[in-house]
Amino acid sequence: MTMVKKNTTNEDKEYAAKVILIAKEALKQIVSKRLLPWPEVYEKEFWAVCYRDKAEDILRKKVKPKEAPRLITERFLKDTEEILGGVHDTVDEFVGDTKSHFDDMHETISCLTQKVQDRSEVLEDLNRLAQYNETIRKKAESTEKKLLEQSRTIEKLKERLRLDPLTGLLNRHALITDLAREISRARRYNYPLSLMMIDVDDFKDINDSYGHITGDKVLQKLAEIFESSVRETDLVYRYGGEEFVIVCPHTDCDSAINLAERLRRKIRRYRFVPEDTSKTISVSVSIGVTQVDDNEDVETLIKRADEALYSSKISGKDQTTKYCV
Repeated sequence: MTMVKKNTTNEDKEYAAKVILIAKEALKQIVSKRLLPWPEVYEKEFWAVCYRDKAEDILRKKVKPKEAPRLITERFLKDTEEILGGVHDTVDEFVGDTKSHFDDMHETISCLTQKVQDRSEVLEDLNRLAQYNETIRKKAESTEKKLLEQSRTIEKLKERLRLDPLTGLLNRHALITDLAREISRARRYNYPLSLMMIDVDDFKDINDSYGHITGDKVLQKLAEIFESSVRETDLVYRYGGEEFVIVCPHTDCDSAINLAERLRRKIRRYRFVPEDTSKTISVSVSIGVTQVDDNEDVETLIKRADEALYSSKISGKDQTTKYCV
């Protein structure tokens, strides 16, 4: 496979630094507006900052920001998930400590009652203490119930952070977490693990010709096709924009190539029908496939799949390329 490499110039570095600054400002805008950092929201705010700051060199290229904003958004989502996990653990700890406290108190009161039954004054004090403890117990039960409800809400919110709002697929944030786990399992149990990266060919032309709403519906339909065409053990993600990733446990490179080709041909035959028109849209995809190697991490595996995808693109699109060591 022939690879094309580009030399990095000072101009490229300055351009990248400028993109990073604008990406950070876009994130600040998202936070100030109390928005969730979904890719579509991030892209909108990125270009808004470009227009506001008159970043003409970036606007002329009109290239979607990739690594810089993705890394910032990924870090934000990861930190948020860790905070929510900490809150969830605190709730569990409070509930456990509260139950233990009232159980101990009840046992102590019962023990003292048996020892001082012949002393009426002390017994009255113990009864009042028991009543007070019972009142506190009921309040604690009510608090526990509310905390458990909040805990369930936190779990739902953590799950939402893993989902792409447009397609309902798992998102890039979930991919990074899940892929690390799958690589670890594959090594532990000694089975093959493959990954394919999929990009919709000339997707910009669809948006330009039919509008972004139609473009969104195409992405939603593609998500349905992917999910209905893979095994239950395979994991489908929207990586960002018009890119998708499928993780295939217990699958070697050749088997992943066969699956990729079935998907590519199925999509090529499908006809998308935009609303309010009798026209149909033909869509093709380019796919890159790779298999996890010994001592390989998440970043390296994704990079190799991306290089295979790039090879499919420069070789004419609508094809599958493998990059397996």
